[in-house]
Amino acid sequence: MDVALAVILGVIALIMVLVRFRVTVGVALLLGSLILILLLNPWSTIEVFKYTVTSSRTWFLVTTSFSIALLTELYRASGLINEMGKALTSIIRRPKLALVLVPGIIGLLPVAGGALMSAPMVDAIAKIIGLSEITRIYINVWFRHIIFISYPLAQEVIVASTLTNIPVEHIVLRNLPIMMFTIFLGYIIAFREVKTPLTKIIEHKDYSIKSIIPFIVSLVLALVLKHIMGDYGMPLGVIVGVIVLIFVAKLDIDNLRNIIISNKIWEITLAAFSIMFFQSTLTLTEASKAITNAIASTNIPLLVVETVIPFIIAYSLGSTTATLALVIPLIQPLTSITVAHMSIIYMSSFLGYLGAPTHLCLIYTAEYFKKTLTESYRYLIPSIVLSLAFTVVYNILIP
Repeated sequence: MDVALAVILGVIALIMVLVRFRVTVGVALLLGSLILILLLNPWSTIEVFKYTVTSSRTWFLVTTSFSIALLTELYRASGLINEMGKALTSIIRRPKLALVLVPGIIGLLPVAGGALMSAPMVDAIAKIIGLSEITRIYINVWFRHIIFISYPLAQEVIVASTLTNIPVEHIVLRNLPIMMFTIFLGYIIAFREVKTPLTKIIEHKDYSIKSIIPFIVSLVLALVLKHIMGDYGMPLGVIVGVIVLIFVAKLDIDNLRNIIISNKIWEITLAAFSIMFFQSTLTLTEASKAITNAIASTNIPLLVVETVIPFIIAYSLGSTTATLALVIPLIQPLTSITVAHMSIIYMSSFLGYLGAPTHLCLIYTAEYFKKTLTESYRYLIPSIVLSLAFTVVYNILIP
């Protein structure tokens, strides 16, 4: 085996181990990048750093990740996330529709292990129509996450866009039919137990519609300003939503300061920088060429590489973002990554993460409903397999 290839594979394995043992993605990628530089081309250290910090794509990813992380943390710390859940169930009212939409809409604010926020709501609504605990686990995990398949503010979508130069909206639109398929599939599986028509409705009298306003402002302005101003319109739109949230939640300076210095916000921000630093490292040390040549020499079909490798890595890491950061720079020299290629890579990474035994939302949901992970996989595994198959066929038929 080529020495450079051995070093690269060793570093990738180290990154996977570090993430598996709960070292943050940003630290793991940064450490792996520095080891690669030192072992393959120590003289390129300054060049890699300069290339990273002077790239507009780096600062787009960093500022966007920071603003979304800040919005998410403000929602969590202020308690508005729970108010938004109550408001949504009150507006939707129909149990089936609420079970599909509420976990997904709350999931638009991605908090680690955040399924615990939607689990009590799913539990209460599911009891109305008599769904089993296993089905409740499936609903809470599946419908909470599939929104990220085609969500423009998802960090994973933004990372994929930044690394490939494919516009966010192109990825979102490409994945939209896949998301619709997963919604239909989840609906069929989740509600097959319900044999009779439902007439019951959900009623809450104590809710405030104000909790939804900052989120709507962030999403709409991020998309509108991006088209008017370019990429940096997206973080600016989210920051406006943050300002609205501060007024709606009536946060004082002390509370705001404590939230801004939260580890979670800066871990996500560091991860954004480290992703770009890792890509620069692979490019400037020519590390990606070594592994690309190795893949090419095996004659493994590109479709297999794009489908299997991201799934395995994501299942091992329990992270879509880290998987995309590792996989995309390795596949780029093999082919020109079109939006169809990106859709397959993205979905393979996403579905591998969704079923990972280290996926906190799955773990916490299983614990909440007092079931084992093995029991929790009953409906999740068939859904993952069918969704991945649909993704591959869809992107082959519509290249």
